[in-house]
Amino acid sequence: MYTLKMRLRIKPSGFLASVAEVITLLCAIIGASAVIGYLCAVFITPEWLAPGYPSFYRYPKNVEIKAILLAAAASIPVSIALARMSWAQKCAFSGFLFLLGLLISYKYLYFEDIFSWVVPAITLIILLSLLDYFQGRNTTHLLNLNPKPRMWLLCLAAFLGTAFIFLANIYAAYFFDESLDLHHFGEKFTSAIDFLNGGMPFVTFFWPHGLHDTGLTALFFYLGSSADLPTMSIALAMANSLGVITLLLLCIGMGLGYYSLLITFIAVVLSDMLLMPTYGLLLPVIISFLLFSRSKSMPGFILAGVVAFISYIYRIDYGVYGILSVFGYCLYSFAFSIISRQLTRLKEQVVSFFLYLAGLIASALFSYLLFGFPGSDWYRITMLTLPKFMADSTGFPYPLPASWLSALDYTTYTMQIGVFYLTSVLGIAAISARHLYTRFKEGSTVETGFFVLVLFLLAFSIRTALGRSAEDHILQFFGFSYLVLLLLISRGLVSLDVSRWLKGAIITALFIFLNFWTGSFGQPTAPPHFEVISESLQILAEHNDPKPKQCSNGIFSARNLSVPHISSYDRAVCSTRELLESKGINDGELFVVHSASLVYPSLGFRLPSKYYCLGWAITEEMQRELVAELEKNGVKAILRIRPSDGLRALATYDIPDSVRVPFFYEWFSNKFEIEKPLQTELGELYLLRN
Repeated sequence: MYTLKMRLRIKPSGFLASVAEVITLLCAIIGASAVIGYLCAVFITPEWLAPGYPSFYRYPKNVEIKAILLAAAASIPVSIALARMSWAQKCAFSGFLFLLGLLISYKYLYFEDIFSWVVPAITLIILLSLLDYFQGRNTTHLLNLNPKPRMWLLCLAAFLGTAFIFLANIYAAYFFDESLDLHHFGEKFTSAIDFLNGGMPFVTFFWPHGLHDTGLTALFFYLGSSADLPTMSIALAMANSLGVITLLLLCIGMGLGYYSLLITFIAVVLSDMLLMPTYGLLLPVIISFLLFSRSKSMPGFILAGVVAFISYIYRIDYGVYGILSVFGYCLYSFAFSIISRQLTRLKEQVVSFFLYLAGLIASALFSYLLFGFPGSDWYRITMLTLPKFMADSTGFPYPLPASWLSALDYTTYTMQIGVFYLTSVLGIAAISARHLYTRFKEGSTVETGFFVLVLFLLAFSIRTALGRSAEDHILQFFGFSYLVLLLLISRGLVSLDVSRWLKGAIITALFIFLNFWTGSFGQPTAPPHFEVISESLQILAEHNDPKPKQCSNGIFSARNLSVPHISSYDRAVCSTRELLESKGINDGELFVVHSASLVYPSLGFRLPSKYYCLGWAITEEMQRELVAELEKNGVKAILRIRPSDGLRALATYDIPDSVRVPFFYEWFSNKFEIEKPLQTELGELYLLRN
């Protein structure tokens, strides 16, 4: 008995203490999340337009989202509770929660190739343990230790890195060696054309994401005086290349000083992480964070609000998350100042918040008065309709039990990226919450604002990442968590009392060997930048070459048409156009479902509705509006696209039309010959009855 008591009193120290803390913390979080997921599954009614009908993958999205949000919220009190316990109490509490979670979900769990989970799990534990170890150190002096690089050096690094990634992405943006994406290419192409013709977001066209794709594509169409896929690929490359600037500003905001240049260099030259478009999407958000956290005067806070509005129309979801992050940080700062009775500081914080809000509102009013948008439709749809209804129909076995898993085609790898990326976000949030709670309790100075703002952004981004079904989309949004994790660890490394060379070597090793796609240590799959650049330069040289003869309305270059599945698609457009002409179907009289809107510019047709993707007509009101537009424009045929080798499109949406868009489906069934579709090389063509 004496020996047992002595062992329970033994507490790990140093880095091992952080490893032990992280393991107990993750066990507690995973267990609590499983319990929360189970309670949500029991007490929340599944809803997907038709009550009781789950999503296509038999996983009710509204239940999943609520479970995820509650799991994220629960990670904070769980981490604080653990911080107040003795070592023995921590082990007992975490073990109890973990066993309870296993007991609840054991009969639902199914893991193929269990050993493939070991390396990512060990990697995550090591990284989170490093974060926990360094969070306990005083990092408030980082800015003094690492002054910002000179402005000319920052500008030079940003220019060179952006130019390098821009060139590397021109070829990569084609994706023609893999497939022709009729959906994603189509939404950017058609929305940009509508915008150039004076169209209004959510009035004449249901905008996909914001200015970062529609606006930049329209800009390059205008500058190049050519609306085609090579021009659009240049616009996509520019959007992706802005991630270099985002990374550089993130490092500066974290107080990494001259190490920011090192990290940016490694990321650009030696890894593939900057080909993830997420970082480019976040550029205005990060600029707004820097302005708000570093401003000392009235104009700075107002300008932060202005840039926050720009981030909102640049990329809708991340703009909203950025604004919410500022609100969350302000509430945290207000609470700290009130409890510590720093009333002067509280007054300054309230003033800065209202100046930020004034800049946000003033820029919105100015934009509406000058350009006519965003109008009421924009705010109503982006703030109310989309958050309530729109989400892809996938799910992951954590925190909800994976009762559907054995019936799915999901690979072990796809499951892992969902499980480990979610765990990484919850782990970062829990460790940081415990660190901030400790400083809060001790009455220490509030942590650097930028650091807390990024943590809020990371937590909010869970909503977008888990609202996705495609593997590349999940990687795109969750991969940001590993970037933040490495930056936080680098932040701690910089504060060590060791040589600059050793710090640089460790940071370099972390960024080189962490594979951002798999979330584990290993050789990243870096693209052949230098090979791609020569191809990209050739594409730029060919940009103004005359377009070869084709059926696709001149949207392809000779290089495009040299790819077999592109030329095959062009021939399919030829035969489909001949069939449409024989049936008397003209411009504006064809509606394409579900989503392959690149067919419209290929045929030289206008869209008969602002809903380029049938799935966007979410509510009954939207479906009635869609049907009214189709009847007004005299639509005579509906083409249901059929994907094939080399062609990507949404042939069906997440659940059957009869359930997801019942009003449209009823109209379609009554008006069109659904029993006798005509077979085309692009899909089934349904003609108007009589």
